[in-house]
Amino acid sequence: MFLGFSEAITLENVIAKGSTRVGLKQRVGLLAGPILGGVVYFLPLPPLTLPAHTLAAILTWVVVYWITEAIPLPITSLLGAAFCVVAGLGSVKTVFANFAHPIIFMFIGSFFIAEALVVHKVDRRFVTWLLSFQWVRRTPSRIFFAVGCATALLSMWISNTAAVAIMVPIVLGLLSTIRGQMKTTSAMNLGSCFYSLMERQRAGLSP
Repeated sequence: MFLGFSEAITLENVIAKGSTRVGLKQRVGLLAGPILGGVVYFLPLPPLTLPAHTLAAILTWVVVYWITEAIPLPITSLLGAAFCVVAGLGSVKTVFANFAHPIIFMFIGSFFIAEALVVHKVDRRFVTWLLSFQWVRRTPSRIFFAVGCATALLSMWISNTAAVAIMVPIVLGLLSTIRGQMKTTSAMNLGSCFYSLMERQRAGLSP
């Protein structure tokens, strides 16, 4: 009882210290971002043109905010583009055009599908079905091979990025089901990427 109480106190202290450290990093980054950006802006860099010099200062500011997480990362991701518009480096339509690139929506759609698989436990159902075959569940190498074949089959119809995004929650569900085989974690994740890319290259399609 006393041991558990002391462990709880220690855990609370660790969490409190961690929160204080994160808060300090964010406060420092909040000030360091504009200061370092200003230093880069006023620092003489003859090889760079004025627009490139301004862009370097903006990039420095955004990178500091990104590393220190001074503000939420979604805001940081838009901050650099907004600064470019304010600094006159491009119009709103030109600067923000890449945010509406088709590849972005492909990523978003893939992540939505992957999250839906997890929410509705489709990944667990697929894993249960896969492990119902005796020849598959005998060895980790056969499980790895079965997952790779499923990824390659899926990648025949959609992009390899979407296939991997869909297969990752399935692989994680498989690993949580066979928790004793933890050494296959990295191998299965890398295998999903490899099988998907191999199938796309065999078919002569782009990623």
